[in-house]
Amino acid sequence: MQTQPFCLNTQMTMFEAVEELNRHKLSCAPVVNPNGELVGVFSHHDVMTEAWCKDYQVDKNVKVSELMTTEIISIDAKETIKAILEFMCIDKEQLYPNNGYGIASQWNVLSLEQRAKRAAVARPHTLPVLEHGHFVGIITRSQIVSQLTSKSKTKPYLVVRKKA
Repeated sequence: MQTQPFCLNTQMTMFEAVEELNRHKLSCAPVVNPNGELVGVFSHHDVMTEAWCKDYQVDKNVKVSELMTTEIISIDAKETIKAILEFMCIDKEQLYPNNGYGIASQWNVLSLEQRAKRAAVARPHTLPVLEHGHFVGIITRSQIVSQLTSKSKTKPYLVVRKKA
């Protein structure tokens, strides 16, 4: 986990924020208020949506606070890498279709691996990490893949942040 990630602030203009994202080679970043509290996430997707909605005539003065995503998908600092990996890449409802009572609602002859590849989800590649409701960092798919491919013997069960 990155414990001191690059963050944007709510008062930046969209253009300033995009310049900063590009300078840091990022496609998104957490947005914090003056108290350092996580209030949203701003991404290239937000910019593209705004451009599309405004018929490609984007207002130079539009603020990050007006475009950022405020419905934040985050994870707890005590989550295991295994749980985060599963959250980021597998839609369990597609993988194990059932009627809510645990009875399969769809029969499938595909292997678990084949079904897992089809059960992909569209989740963010960067997730804010919260500890007791407070923003403490971010974790990215790249960090997870690096951890899984490292030579460490304890790979899938490492926690994002160890207990104090």
